[in-house]
Amino acid sequence: KIDKPVDLEYVKLKKKEILNNEYGDVMEIVEPQSGFEDVGGLEYVKDYFKEVLKAIRKGESRLVPMGVTLMGPPGTGKTKIVEALAREAGFNFVKSKNIRSMWLGESENRKEKLIYGLRSLVPVVVMNDEADLNDADRNAPKGDSGVSERLMKMEMELLSDPRIRGQIIVISCTNRPDRIDPALKRSGRSDERILIPMPSAVEIP
Repeated sequence: KIDKPVDLEYVKLKKKEILNNEYGDVMEIVEPQSGFEDVGGLEYVKDYFKEVLKAIRKGESRLVPMGVTLMGPPGTGKTKIVEALAREAGFNFVKSKNIRSMWLGESENRKEKLIYGLRSLVPVVVMNDEADLNDADRNAPKGDSGVSERLMKMEMELLSDPRIRGQIIVISCTNRPDRIDPALKRSGRSDERILIPMPSAVEIP
């Protein structure tokens, strides 16, 4: 029984509830609340993303990055700027979760589910937080029987698919870019790498 009028906001709320129930174990679907005007400082980052927005609005998908890596310590506004990009673009906004599992084959199944969910949610901005843990260098010792290698292969296949350009934008956030697999940092998978340091004295209100 529906005890309130069925309006657009109600439909959006129910849709979000259904999607979170379906994909909540691999991603968090977030309603972006703020745009660039709510982000203090970081003018050079906002200027870059405003150029991305222009390309999106003009339908020039070849100018839209497949991925962007934001580098900097915690608390410098990385999450806020990614949320603002999603809101300004009118894209869905999701935060990917740790998909690793102790059970054989479960990590790969969850990664496949995440990728399927992202394709179902296009257009979408994906925030890959702590990318140095999720996308660690394959050459680093792990002892996980090849799980990391297979997950990385699935990630690279997604980011190498030209059909998603302009539809899925993956923003990887990290304070240890040296730990991310080099294959994910090359152009075509991460088209821009932007440093976001602690705010300067001018940027602090």
